Amino acid sequence: MNKNIDWKQGEPFFEGLYLTAIRFPNGLGQLDLMFWENRQWLTYDSKDPIHDYCQVVGFASTSDIIQFCRGNWPQWDDED
Repeated sequence: MNKNIDWKQGEPFFEGLYLTAIRFPNGLGQLDLMFWENRQWLTYDSKDPIHDYCQVVGFASTSDIIQFCRGNWPQWDDED
C-alpha cells in the first residue's frame, strides 16, 4: 500500500513514537520508527540517541500512519 505521508519538519511537540525519514551523509536515506524523548531522537530497538551524522529530515506521528491501516479485527478474538 502506497500512501502519501503528511511529513512534518522541525521537532515534534509531543514525546512518543514517530515514523521518521533519516538522511545519511552519503545522500542515502531510510524510513524508521524512532522515539522523540527529552528533545532528542532515540532508536526504536535500544532507545539510544541516533548518531550525529544522521539527520531526521521529516517525521509523522504513528497515529497518522495507523489511519492508513484500518481493517477488521482478528476473528478468533471474538469474546462475547
